[in-house]
Amino acid sequence: MRDKAWIDPDECAECGVCQRSGICPQDAILPGKLEWPRTLRETFSNPLAEHKATGVAGRGTEGIKTNDFTNRYRRGFMGVFIELGRPALGTRFADVEAVVKQFKSRGYSVVDDNPVAGLIADPLTGALKPEILHEKAISVLVEFILPQSAVAELETILNELAGDVETVFNVSIALRAGPDGASPIDNIFGPDTFRLPNGKVNLGMAEGIAGGEK
Repeated sequence: MRDKAWIDPDECAECGVCQRSGICPQDAILPGKLEWPRTLRETFSNPLAEHKATGVAGRGTEGIKTNDFTNRYRRGFMGVFIELGRPALGTRFADVEAVVKQFKSRGYSVVDDNPVAGLIADPLTGALKPEILHEKAISVLVEFILPQSAVAELETILNELAGDVETVFNVSIALRAGPDGASPIDNIFGPDTFRLPNGKVNLGMAEGIAGGEK
């Protein structure tokens, strides 16, 4: 293998980046025919691949981006997003299962339209289909909805996951602003919580807000 590049099939997440980049001067990188369960690698890692079960391309949902229209997160509740594998390390679905099981043990299920929901074999425990546990993805985003009163419980869950999960993960929280437009995040999590900037506005999505909430 000296002076030659090669791809480790066990570490490859089927993201397609090496082929699309055109980095190989001999154009020797060609996609193979993927079969289940390896197809999961592509659908979670390749942004051009679509999840057939959800119709959404990518590793998660459209929950945050469309909340003005769907009213997915009502006041008094918070969207909790656990993203495994990014940056750099990637994740095996065994780690995804650990997250789903930990939340399920406390009564919280993956939201129905999250791609991970369709991979759950045992709804009572949150166990995933056994044949997928070794499969790898660049990133998997798992979404839950918890009451805002469950902040202490969420911290306990995350502390337990930190000892169980073998890859990097980050946590994002989505909250509906108050009637005056103020964010409730400081009151719930404290002033030192890092906030993502409001860098994206989906024009027109506020039409017909579900339930009349604004």
